[in-house]
Amino acid sequence: MADRSNAGDGPDLTCGLGPKHAGQKLAGSRREAGEHARAGELLEQASQLHQELDDPGELAALRGEQAWLALARDELEQAEHFAREALTLARAIDYDRMIAESLSRLVDILARRGDYAEALALHREFAELQYNMLQDSQRSRLDTLETRLGFQRQALELADLRQTTEVQALRLREESLRRRLAWAALLGVVFIALLLAVWQRANQQRLLQASRTDALTGLANRRHLTLQMQSLPKPDQAVVMLLDLDHFKRINDQHGHDIGDRVLLEVSAIIRQIADRSQVLCGRWGGEEFALFLPAANAEKTSDLAAEILGGIASLRVLDDHKQASQITASLGFAPIKGLIRDSGQENWEAALKAADQLLYRAKNAGRNCGYGVWPTEPAQAVNPLALDSAIQSGALRLIDVAT
Repeated sequence: MADRSNAGDGPDLTCGLGPKHAGQKLAGSRREAGEHARAGELLEQASQLHQELDDPGELAALRGEQAWLALARDELEQAEHFAREALTLARAIDYDRMIAESLSRLVDILARRGDYAEALALHREFAELQYNMLQDSQRSRLDTLETRLGFQRQALELADLRQTTEVQALRLREESLRRRLAWAALLGVVFIALLLAVWQRANQQRLLQASRTDALTGLANRRHLTLQMQSLPKPDQAVVMLLDLDHFKRINDQHGHDIGDRVLLEVSAIIRQIADRSQVLCGRWGGEEFALFLPAANAEKTSDLAAEILGGIASLRVLDDHKQASQITASLGFAPIKGLIRDSGQENWEAALKAADQLLYRAKNAGRNCGYGVWPTEPAQAVNPLALDSAIQSGALRLIDVAT
C-alpha cells in the first residue's frame, strides 16, 4: 500500500497553488493532524520562498501559520514572536480581515502566556475592527438596495409614460399617490438619518472617553495624560512625578490577580483624591506605574504631595479571600521641567520624565517605600537628565529625600 503521508506532499494535492501557498496549506493540514515536525519542515520551505519573493500579505499568512504551529507545540514565546510579526505585516498592507485574524491569534497566545492586560487591549482593538468591518458591510448592502430601488423607480416612470390617454386619469391618481409615498419614504429616511446621527455622536463620545481612560482604574491613560500635559498654558513651570508600586508581582503571585486588581483600584482612588484636591493631573502610566503632572509647584509643595501619596498608599490594607492583608508600599521620583536639557524632537516634559524615572529607581535601591526628587539650585544652568549624580555632586541640583 502507498505511503499516504508522503503522497500528501506531492503537487497533485495543491489544486494548482504555487509552492508558497502549497507549503502553507500542507503545513496547516499536517499541524491539524498532529504531525508538528513535518508541518515545521513545510513552513520552513515556504518561509525561504517568501524571503525570495517578498510578498508582505503572503508572509503575514505564513507567520500566522507558524504562530499556530508554535502554539500547538506549546512554544509560547516563539508563537508570540510569529504572531506579532504577522500582525505588523497585516497592518503594513492595511488589510482589515488579516489584521483581525492576526489580532485574534495574538490575543489567544497572550492569554495562554498570562499577559491578560495586553490581551484585553488587543481584544478591544479586535472587537472595534470587527464592528467597523460589519458597518462597512452594512453600508455596502444599503447602497446596493438603494440602487435597486432606483432602478425600480425608473421602471415605474417608464411604464407611466406608456399609458394611453384612456387611463390618463388613473395614471394621474397613481402619480399623486406615488408622490405621497415618496414623501413619506423621504421623511422616514430623514428620520432614520437623524437617529443614526444621534447614535453615531453618542458612540463617538463613548469611544473618545474609552480612548482617554484606563479600563481598570478609571484614571487617564498614558496617551491622554501626555496630551493634557502638552496643553498646559505654562508647561515649563510643571513638575513630573512617577510612582511605582513595590513588589507588585509578589502580591499577584501570593494572593492572585484579583487581589492585584483591587490593590490597583485602591491605590488609584488615593492618587485621584489627592490629585483632585491639589489640582494635579494624574493617570495610570502602565502596569503598576502611575504618573502625576503638577502644573505649577515648588520643591516644598511637590515634596509634601509626594509624602502624602506615599503615606496614603502605605496605610492601605487589602484583604484577600483568606482575610490576609497585603502590605502595599510605593517608590517615587520627581523632577521639574525647567532646568533640564531635552533632546531635539522631544516633548518639553520628556527630559523631566527621564530624571523622575532615575530617581524612582534610586528610591527602589534605597529600600523602597520612599522617594527622591531634584530641584535646580541655579535656574540658568541647564542639566542633562542622564547626568543627575554629577549635577547633584556639583551642586547644580538639590536632592530631595521624601519619606512617609
